[in-house]
Order: sequence, then structure tokens, then C-alpha cells
Amino acid sequence: GESWDYPAPKWILGLYWTAKVLHPELFSDLDIMKEANDFYERFFGISINDVSLVGDIS
Repeated sequence: GESWDYPAPKWILGLYWTAKVLHPELFSDLDIMKEANDFYERFFGISINDVSLVGDIS
């Protein structure tokens, strides 16, 4: 795993999740799966289907 205090590009996905959990009314239109897929395709050149997801992302 990655350390919480070491900056990594994937932590941006955690910000999306945190925003949606803390302020669901403000981020009701945020599709975390779409954002994650776009992120992985753009920065890693792979589909989200090619990685393991952990935790509640709904």
C-alpha cells in the first residue's frame, strides 16, 4: 500500500470520495466510477476494470 503522507497521483480519487461522503447534497452528480475510469485511462493508460478497487465507492 501507499503511505498516507506520501503524495501520489491516485490520492485525487480519495478527495472525490471524501467530498461525496461529507457533502452528498453538493456532489450528488459526481460519478466516482466515471472519474476513476477517466483518471486511470488518462494517467496509467488502463481501464478501471483492470485494477482492484477496495472499499465503498458508491
